[in-house]
Amino acid sequence: MIKQLPLTELPNLLRHAKEKEVQQAAYGMWLSHFTVAQLAGAEPMSFEEMLQGMQEDAPGGSGSIKSAEQIQSDAMAVVERYEKSTKRKGGDA
Repeated sequence: MIKQLPLTELPNLLRHAKEKEVQQAAYGMWLSHFTVAQLAGAEPMSFEEMLQGMQEDAPGGSGSIKSAEQIQSDAMAVVERYEKSTKRKGGDA
């Protein structure tokens, strides 16, 4: 299915995958934080606060945001290496 998408969609797919990965990690950490805070009688941090903090600290977070053009350029380099490797193997891309 992914092979059928135009390469111009790759940056959007990668960005979405990164966001989902950070959300999943944040949720697991937030559940632990919430449980400990409840047991300690403290006010737990909201999920949104934890998520925002993790997005800022994540590689490629707000401190090092890549432009869409840079993401596309990086992705195209990966695609080109893949295509070269399949041609060497005699595969059909």
